[in-house]
Amino acid sequence: MARAAYAAHPAHAAETARPSWWAAAPGAEAVLVGEALVGLALWVALPDAGDPYGRDTGVTAAALLFFLPVACVAGGLLLLGGAFLHAVVFTRPALALAERTGRPWVAVVWLHAASALGALLPWAYGAPYADSWFWITAAGVLPLGVAGLALRTGTAPASVVVRAGLAAGVVAFAVAVTVVAGQGEAEGYEPPELGRAEYAGEWRGADGGTVRLREDGAARVEGVPVDALGGGTRTCTATGTWVERPSGTERARRAGVDLTVRDCDGWEETWEVAGSAGRPELFQLYGDPDQGDLWLLRKA
Repeated sequence: MARAAYAAHPAHAAETARPSWWAAAPGAEAVLVGEALVGLALWVALPDAGDPYGRDTGVTAAALLFFLPVACVAGGLLLLGGAFLHAVVFTRPALALAERTGRPWVAVVWLHAASALGALLPWAYGAPYADSWFWITAAGVLPLGVAGLALRTGTAPASVVVRAGLAAGVVAFAVAVTVVAGQGEAEGYEPPELGRAEYAGEWRGADGGTVRLREDGAARVEGVPVDALGGGTRTCTATGTWVERPSGTERARRAGVDLTVRDCDGWEETWEVAGSAGRPELFQLYGDPDQGDLWLLRKA
């Protein structure tokens, strides 16, 4: 009786009509999970035709059809947890501030400010700050828009969650099928065609060291890492010889060069061409053939 009288009072009725903490951003978590599923579908389905070093990371249609259900089931809790954390940090404070101040644009300001702070983490690990800020902000736009619209229209939170979840699943599946269907038309990477004169010159290692190839077939390496297969960190400085190797040979499918440097134990002599005609590269892969470590030389 007392509880009913309390709720019937106008002021108290307004309090009970306020959305709960979970419903303060209805659908935000479901929308972010949907964005993650669409991004995952693109990441899995897109052919890795642009990889210039021959690492095969493409996924077949059969593997995709197996991977998506497993990812949805096994990673469901992880995605929901991340989506809830995202809503707590970005969407809910933005909508709460907009409600308290009566200014909707405050929500947008909060989203950009929180994204600016969030971008510091990937920036600390070497990612470009502006790109990180853009993508973090972009990921929060749709959850904020859907939750804000649901609050303005008074849509039930459960209804928003169901609609957002169904829409995300349909879009993710459509994206995956579309990309897989178009894989046959994708053009793969083609390494540049180099002549002997273009091989000659100075090549600098991405992780240090220099390789000099002379047109007369002489070679000199300075401070280059050796024993890559063994995981060593030694460097070597010595002289040797090199020969041009055409494509289609038994040792490598691409054109490149073979270096012989007898005073460098662990030196791998077969190098393949990558890069572009304007910026050629020579590389080796060691370890896993598909996800191996890269040893790279760029023409100075």
